[in-house]
Amino acid sequence: MSNSYVMQPKLLESQIIEELTKKILKNFLDEILIYEIGTCPKSGYDILTDISQRFKHRLSSGTVYSKLYSMQRDGILKCTKKRRKRVFELTNHGEQVLNIMENSPEFTNFVSKALNMESPQKWSASQIRTHIRNYNIHS
Repeated sequence: MSNSYVMQPKLLESQIIEELTKKILKNFLDEILIYEIGTCPKSGYDILTDISQRFKHRLSSGTVYSKLYSMQRDGILKCTKKRRKRVFELTNHGEQVLNIMENSPEFTNFVSKALNMESPQKWSASQIRTHIRNYNIHS
């Protein structure tokens, strides 16, 4: 991905936000998918819809499905057929990863620093998890 927002300083704010949104979503897609699927098993279509609504940005189906299949090969996700849909859910290993993401002080501190949250050390792990799950880069 090019850094067009760096190369063209006269871009509109909305174009810069769009470019940053794409970059963040693609770079953190694994983690976003673990959170999305960790709440309940979902089809690829449901995941695409949820991400689009949550982040106000549409990822290509190729990007999402490629990542889902990669995570399946890595043992983080498993896939079952339900009716005509392929439904993805976390494996035991995927649940361990989600548990670490939600409960590890090192991880939550890193994320809080990355998101530039005020006084994260005063936040409980539950508050940080809620912030991470509800984080909308357009807020």
